[in-house]
This record gives sequence, structure tokens and C-alpha cells, in this order.
Amino acid sequence: MNRPAAFVLLSILSVVPALKAEKRDNGAPIPTQIAAAKTAFLSNACELDYNSCRKAYNDIYEGLQKWGKYKLVGTTEDADLILELHYAPAEPPSTQIPFRIVILDAHNQFKLWTINEHIDYSFTAANSASTLGDAVQRILADFKVIAAPGATAGPAQKQ
Repeated sequence: MNRPAAFVLLSILSVVPALKAEKRDNGAPIPTQIAAAKTAFLSNACELDYNSCRKAYNDIYEGLQKWGKYKLVGTTEDADLILELHYAPAEPPSTQIPFRIVILDAHNQFKLWTINEHIDYSFTAANSASTLGDAVQRILADFKVIAAPGATAGPAQKQ
């Protein structure tokens, strides 16, 4: 090998470790139980009227079934994860209804992660239904991101 070619090769090899070191981590790892889980139990901890709670529960359940990542089971004993649905009244004077899924390890009830969305409260049934549907889609989209193998919390996003 001639001297200029050796110099170029040596230069390239010396830069590669620096490039790897320069790669920034995307954030702390998401608890691995979320990606590794095969089964989930959906729990309804809704605090609104029956029809609103039933709609939220059914929409989340349907979305989880369509996604197909987890087999939905009927008991916590058969589950790897418990997905606790919370849908609560707005705290006056706010018109933002908190809507969230708390993800728990089914084996020890330890909270692993929470996915939060807010729904703008409306007095019209049609608008309320569409905002709930939007929130369900956002919750499921967020869930798909954190349930991916090797997912990280990533850097904070600008609001």
C-alpha cells in the first residue's frame, strides 16, 4: 500500500469512532415490559357518566384490537400489562378533560408509563364525540411509539 492511500485509510478509521461517540442518545429507555408484553387487560377507571365511559372504553378496546400488538384478555392474571383507562371531568374553569392510559406491569402492579391527552369539552354531542375519537387516535399513536422494541423517551419536544 502506498503512503497516501495508507494515510487516507488511517484518517477514515480514526474518524469512525468519533462519529459513533458523536451520535446522541434519543433519551432514556422505555420500560422493556411494554414492548415485550404479549397480553393486556383493559381496565376502566373512568369518572364520567356511564355513556361517556362506555364510549371511551369501547373506542380504546377497538383500537387496541385493530392494532393487534397485544392479545386482549379478560383477567389481570392472564395479562402481562394492565392498561388503566382514565377519563375524568374537567376541573373548572378549564374546559380540558383529562384522558389517559396508565400502563401497569400486571405481575406487580407497578406503573410503567402514562400516556396523556386532553379533550376540549364541548356542549354539543357531535363535537364531543369527534374530539374523543381524536384523543383515542392520539393515545394509540403515542402507545405505538413507546411499545416499539428499543423505544426511548427521546428528547423533550417543544410545545
